[in-house]
Amino acid sequence: MELQQDRGEVLDGNRYHFTVTGRELIQGEAPAELYTDVPLSCEYPVQDTPHPTERSNSVTVRVYQSAGLLWRHILSALVLFAAVGLLIEHFISHTPITDAASQRVRVDPEVQSYPGETVNLRCAFADKGDLQLTQVSWIWERTDGAQDNIAVYHPEFGSRYPQSPFTGRISFPNPSLDNPSVVISDLKMTDEGKYICEFSTYPSVIEQGTTTLIMLDGKPPAQIKWVSGVNANGTTTSKPGADNTVTVCSEYWLVPTPADNGKDISCVISHPTQDKPQTMPLKLAIEYPPKVTIVGYHNNWYVGRTNVMLTCQATGNPVLTSVTWKVLSGRMPDAVQVKENKLMVLKVDEFVNTTFVCEVKNRLGVGKDQVTVVVSAAPGRKRRGSESTGEFVETVC
Repeated sequence: MELQQDRGEVLDGNRYHFTVTGRELIQGEAPAELYTDVPLSCEYPVQDTPHPTERSNSVTVRVYQSAGLLWRHILSALVLFAAVGLLIEHFISHTPITDAASQRVRVDPEVQSYPGETVNLRCAFADKGDLQLTQVSWIWERTDGAQDNIAVYHPEFGSRYPQSPFTGRISFPNPSLDNPSVVISDLKMTDEGKYICEFSTYPSVIEQGTTTLIMLDGKPPAQIKWVSGVNANGTTTSKPGADNTVTVCSEYWLVPTPADNGKDISCVISHPTQDKPQTMPLKLAIEYPPKVTIVGYHNNWYVGRTNVMLTCQATGNPVLTSVTWKVLSGRMPDAVQVKENKLMVLKVDEFVNTTFVCEVKNRLGVGKDQVTVVVSAAPGRKRRGSESTGEFVETVC
C-alpha cells in the first residue's frame, strides 16, 4: 500500500494529512480542501523522509510523528492479511484433492445394472491416519456434466436426502462414516452417470472416489437375425425409446407357398448383456385350399384282377372337411367300394374302364384330381375284334 504525501499545508511541523481510498486517517486536523485521495498498494515508500521505517511481514510501514496515524496503518495491514488468510483457507477447504492421497476413498470404478433392479454403491475411507472424518456426501454427475447432491451423512445430524430424482429410492443401509455405502432401488435408464463419494475431513480437506454406473438394457442395440429354410428377406430398424432405451424391430418378408406350411423359422437375438443368444422358435402356418393327388394306378389293371385300390392324397390348411369320389361316366361301378379317401375295386371288369375323380374341400375352397383307368385283358387271353364295331372275342391260350 503506497501513501503519497499531501501537497497541502504543513501541519504541526512535519505532520501531513493523508487519506486512504478517500477516508480520513486523522479527523479534524486540517481543512477538508487539503485532503488528497491515496491509492492502496502493497508497500509504503520510505524515501525522502527523515523518519525511520519498520517492516512487518514484507510490508513496509512509514513511522510518522502522529501515533494515531501509525496505528491506523498497522491495523489496516493486519485486517488485510487476515482477509487474505481467510480466502486461502476457504479455497483450500473447497478444493478436492486430486493427487494420490485421494485414492484413500475406496469405491468400485464401474457398476452395471438393469432398469428396475437395485444397485449397491460401495464406499470406504482407507488409511485415514491423523485425519478426522467429519461428513460424507454422495454426488450424482449426469452424463451431461450437471451435478446433484443426493445423500449426506453427518455423525451428529444423521442422514439427509436432498430433493433429487433419487428421492425415495436412495438410502444408507448402515449409516456411518466407516461404511457410507448407499443403495439405489428401482433403477431407471436415466440414472446412468458418475456417483462421487465425497469425504469432508479435518483439517479442511476433501477427498473423493467415483463410481460409474452403466445401465445395460437397450444399449447397445440388440442384433437380430433369422434362421429358416424358406426364401425370404429380413429388414431391421432401430428407434430411440423412452428412458434412453433403443427399440430394435426386425421383419421377415416372404411370398407364402403351400410348401412353406409347417416349416420352422427362428428369430435369434444377440446382446452383450446375454450369456448366449436368445432364440425364439416359430412355425409357419400358411393357409391354402386343398391340393389333391390320386395314387395307386400304374396302367396294370386287367379283367379279373382283385382288390386294387386308389388313394386320394390331399393337403390343405385349414383342415380338410370332406372327400368325395365320383366317376365321369355318372354311375359308380358295382365292384367299387369307397371308404373316406380310399376307393377299392373288389374285382376289375369292363365297367371299371372309366375316369375316377377325387374332390376334397376345406374352408378356403375345393381341390380335385382324376385318373383314367384302362382295363386290359386278363393274362393268357387275347382280344380280337373290330375297333369300328366294338365287337371283341377273347381267346384263352
